[in-house]
Amino acid sequence: MSQVLIVDDSRTNLALLSHLTQHVDDDIVVEATDHVDKALRWLSGNKPDLIIADYNMPDINGIEFTRQCRATPNGKDIPIVMVTSARRRKVCLEAMRAGATEFLNSPVNQDDFVARIGHLLHLRRKSLDVRERALEVQQVRRWSRQQGLMPGTPEWLKLVHVLDNVPVMLSAVSPMGQCLFVNAMQAAFFDCDPAEITGKYLSDLPDYIRNYLDSEIDAKVLSSHQTEKEFEQDLTDNEGTRHVLLTTKKPICDDQNNTIAILTTSVDITARKQAEENLLHVAEHDSLTELPNRLSLRHHMERKISNAKQKTTSFALLFIDVDRFKDINDTLGHDFGDCLLSTVAGRLDKFIAKPNFVARLGGDEFAVVISKIDNQNNVSCQAQEICDQLRAPIFLGNQEVRISVSVGIACYPHDGTTVDELLSRADLAMYRAKSDGGNGFHTANRRDHERACSKASLESDLRRAISRDQLRLYYQPKVRLRDRKLIGAEALIRWQHPDRGLVSPADFLPLAEDSGLILPIGEWVVHKACQDAGLWSQNGHHDVSVSVNISPNQFAKQLISELSASALRHSHLSPDRLVIELTEQSIMRNTQTLRDDLDALRQMGIQLSLDDFGTGYASLRYVQNFPLTELKIDRSFVKNHTVDSNDFAIVSAIIGLGKTLNLDVVAEGVETLEDANSLENAGCKSAQGYYFSPPTPLRVFNTMLDSGKTLGTTQKERCA
Repeated sequence: MSQVLIVDDSRTNLALLSHLTQHVDDDIVVEATDHVDKALRWLSGNKPDLIIADYNMPDINGIEFTRQCRATPNGKDIPIVMVTSARRRKVCLEAMRAGATEFLNSPVNQDDFVARIGHLLHLRRKSLDVRERALEVQQVRRWSRQQGLMPGTPEWLKLVHVLDNVPVMLSAVSPMGQCLFVNAMQAAFFDCDPAEITGKYLSDLPDYIRNYLDSEIDAKVLSSHQTEKEFEQDLTDNEGTRHVLLTTKKPICDDQNNTIAILTTSVDITARKQAEENLLHVAEHDSLTELPNRLSLRHHMERKISNAKQKTTSFALLFIDVDRFKDINDTLGHDFGDCLLSTVAGRLDKFIAKPNFVARLGGDEFAVVISKIDNQNNVSCQAQEICDQLRAPIFLGNQEVRISVSVGIACYPHDGTTVDELLSRADLAMYRAKSDGGNGFHTANRRDHERACSKASLESDLRRAISRDQLRLYYQPKVRLRDRKLIGAEALIRWQHPDRGLVSPADFLPLAEDSGLILPIGEWVVHKACQDAGLWSQNGHHDVSVSVNISPNQFAKQLISELSASALRHSHLSPDRLVIELTEQSIMRNTQTLRDDLDALRQMGIQLSLDDFGTGYASLRYVQNFPLTELKIDRSFVKNHTVDSNDFAIVSAIIGLGKTLNLDVVAEGVETLEDANSLENAGCKSAQGYYFSPPTPLRVFNTMLDSGKTLGTTQKERCA
């Protein structure tokens, strides 16, 4: 019966591993425990044939547990299998140093588990058999010395028979270099008969046998009279196959303690070494392209920096990103995208000659380390050559694809002296190249770095702005042109930074969009605007509406109808007093989710306004198909419409479109009395702009609202 100890703090995992283990063989007894201390106590009184341990455990991890097992008499030579999802090279090496025998990836694959656990138990049984036989050999050897056995006698033949059946390679060489004995397993490894080796001197044997027996180490054992601790040997057999042997050499002494031979014992550990190498390869290579991965790149750069410091040399790091890869992936499918990335990897690997280094960082990002650079022009030329190589047509099946790449360059030590500095600055330079339109390269510079640091600092501050009550809403009045009466306001966000003062939305809203902070910020804006407008209504201004801008990202990632309903519920604002402003970019996405969200908003009675109308690509079909209630004429047309006939025609057309579709039309950017009068004459009902009032803080807007004064001058007042 084989006995297996399983240690895992998760009872679910314990049950699963126990179930799988009992499927390996009928003759297996499982001892399962969810605590390391229990396992070690059990191990002090029992000797299992195999231990399976989880890497991630609360008290100590699997590596420390392995060390403690190896320190116990019953656990020092038991195979230990570690179950882990960590494939980092450092973890693997540390586990092997601690004494781990094998690794299994979590979650465990059933077929892989059964096969590998079965193999380890089979090897364990063989190992125990070897020990029993070795004990028998020792007893026979002791008896033979007592009996004075001579070669050729029946007793001698009995001893040889025992040694031939030991599943370990054994050989003995005299101090003069004569091979005294090889067992059957050793001879089989050399693919020859024992008689072809026995009695011959090492100098007369083929190279591959002489290299294994290694007279230099024999000489060391002879001079020291000490056993040579086990060591690994790389050996190529006569068929050219590489083997790794774990070898021990010890002196054989006569009754006067004279060394009469060197006994060499070897176990073939090739399979184990291959498993270790495969594990390290997986940890340091990308599974899709087989290129080194980000971890491998970091190790390579650490070595490069160490060498460059000693020799005062320079090298360059190039970050490479495939332009518009997401569009290709979404259009042609992920399988096609994977084939494309494999092709790009192949071209880079073929084009970039050693000792230069190519890696895939993940997604559509690659990196190249140029080992030696003479000057910046040399690096720029290589970056341009990479762009040219990857620009050539790629044929996958019947599909021809042409791509371009953006390349960022950082040089050691000019742009950074650590791995992280170089990675960061090359990445930043790559994004700068991409923002310039792609299909080219950009070199890291101090200005970009300072700008990135400032941006990172601003983003960090922005994350805390809501909780620290630093955001403000300003309100720009919306005026009815007929009598210049205030009928609503557009809520515009400002950031009152403690050190920078009032930060313009142009500086922080793009950052909020890129970082995803637009979602919590947008949620705060909707709630705050409804809260303020609810107070206006409570103070008697029932007809004053509030307009809130919603970005395409918010519509894509939030249900604005649910957000608005929550804000209305908490503020007690009438739904028809809330205007949600969306952009043409939002409706161009034309998703079913967006349609459902807009329909839900209109069903609640909330008004929907299309902002900056005329500047994008929204056609009449989009305006007709969405439940809009308002169009806002972009300020770029209003600004010059009194002097530019084309702008006047566009403004008039939008006003006419609004009348035809029964939509309110609001003009933005009204800056003069002439603008206001012209729009009123053209049939526009309402407007906003600096002529009436700039965006103002809530306190100022409330005063303006309570005063009941008209904003600007009517045509009649001007004539009077």
